[in-house]
Order: sequence, then structure tokens, then C-alpha cells
Amino acid sequence: MADPDDVRQATPPAGRMPAPHPALAAYRARNRRAMSGYAAILALVVILVFVGVKLAYARGELNQVSHATAAAPAPVPTASTAASLSLQWRTTDHPSGGNPYSNGIVVTYSGHTVNGRDALTGAVRWHYTRADEDVCALLQQ
Repeated sequence: MADPDDVRQATPPAGRMPAPHPALAAYRARNRRAMSGYAAILALVVILVFVGVKLAYARGELNQVSHATAAAPAPVPTASTAASLSLQWRTTDHPSGGNPYSNGIVVTYSGHTVNGRDALTGAVRWHYTRADEDVCALLQQ
């Protein structure tokens, strides 16, 4: 009779799996119920984490933000003199603190929105809006 612990058993015919070792079969039978419960609990935890993350994103800051961008405008010529300057556009927005002008963009804010306006035309080149927060100050650095 062959020893059941002998690893050097004959390979099974193609397409058939060898019978599991009796000790392994007994272990699986004893733990089947516990492993099913463990898998169910693990699946429930994964689902709860997914739902929690989904709710956090749905109620978080990112859900309150909108933004848009456009290509950079042409810079304002630096050789302009005070005599050659004239008012080209006007807005009710407030200019940002610091230096509101940078790379052809004037940064302004009003209500919930920060705007980057074309320095020559005043057209909005980009904006950032927070629906849940008022912008009360802005510093351009």
C-alpha cells in the first residue's frame, strides 16, 4: 500500500486534478463555515469603505468647486508710458492684493469666484469658483 504522505505520487491523467490529501480535505471541511463568514465580513467592510469614500467626496470641498482655463494672453508691452495708457476695460470685481498683474493676467475676485482676466481686454481667461465659500480676500504672489 502507498504511503498517503508520499509526495512522489504518479501524476494524474490529463484533465483530472489529483484528490486532495485527506488532512487538507478535513481542514477545509472544518473551516468552510468560518471562511465563508470571514469572506462575507471582508466583502461587507470593503462595501462600507467604498460607500463612505463616495459620501465623503459627494459632500466634500471638491464637489463645491468649478474651474476653467484658456490659453495665456499676449503680455502687455513694458515700454508703455503713462501718457500712452488709457482705460480699456472696467469690472466690479476687486483686484487681488500684492501685485494683481502677472504674465498678461489681472487677478480679481468677487463673491464666490476668483477670475484671471486678460490685461488688455478684461475677458475672463480662467476662473475658480467655490459655491460654499465667499472669497473675502486674495493675494497674488
